[in-house]
Amino acid sequence: MALDPATAATGQATVSADFNGDGILDLAFVNSTTGGVTVRLGKGDGTFAAGATYHAGHYYNAIVAGDFNGDGNIDLAVSLPYLCGGCGGFPSYLLYVFFGTGDGSFTLKSLPKPFNGMPLAAGDFNGASKLDLITTTTDYYGDSQECERVPCLEPGKAGHIEIC
Repeated sequence: MALDPATAATGQATVSADFNGDGILDLAFVNSTTGGVTVRLGKGDGTFAAGATYHAGHYYNAIVAGDFNGDGNIDLAVSLPYLCGGCGGFPSYLLYVFFGTGDGSFTLKSLPKPFNGMPLAAGDFNGASKLDLITTTTDYYGDSQECERVPCLEPGKAGHIEIC
């Protein structure tokens, strides 16, 4: 089943994709009650199995899904707001990536670089036939925009995660 890349929405961000390879759409959403990312596998009849929550207590505000490391499994990328002492009062975020295992479960990976700006988006933005993960980094005055390529997080895997 093909994945339509998603852009983060306001409110409780949610994405759908086939996380376990059974051809049925599943849901993942940022959990505004207990924090974390909750994944509910679809049953194929319009209902969903009980959810599994990852990284509870962390209140993410955006989520996108895609195969970010090229292993054939759907991954999740989320942004976490945080207070940055040296950021001039601008909103700051940390990018976390949960790598899919192919069975509907995920392993958390964290990028070491914070970013300023929104949104998260997934798609092949440079025509390289590989999925890119994009964030907009700005100084909020409109005079500065930064683009940085972060190497793939999985050793031996091709591809990259783009922070732009």
